[in-house]
Amino acid sequence: MTGVSGCLKYSMFIFNFFFWLCGILFLGIAIWVRVSPDSNEFINQGDFHTHSQGPANLLIAVGAIIMVLGFLGCCGAIKESRCLLILFFIGLLLILLLQLAAGALGVALKPEVCTM
Repeated sequence: MTGVSGCLKYSMFIFNFFFWLCGILFLGIAIWVRVSPDSNEFINQGDFHTHSQGPANLLIAVGAIIMVLGFLGCCGAIKESRCLLILFFIGLLLILLLQLAAGALGVALKPEVCTM
């Protein structure tokens, strides 16, 4: 049984490590877009002339949350810490509930958005 739990432990660590790296990547790109004056020209090249600060702020928040959850998952898996793994699970559960609420709001408010 120890071989299976060891394999599960290290596979969870590797998955969460890549999750943490993706959070760092999102955070780095979002901060670059937020502070770089050249990024507005890069983003607004096509016919779309949107203000890039709102999505950049959202991506900063998402990157930070992904990075924290990845860190909790990595440390919880390696140290086999029940507390860290419970915090990791609660974070994933909150994200799932927020996604369900956003989907329900999207369906409920679709007629209002279409008339804008």
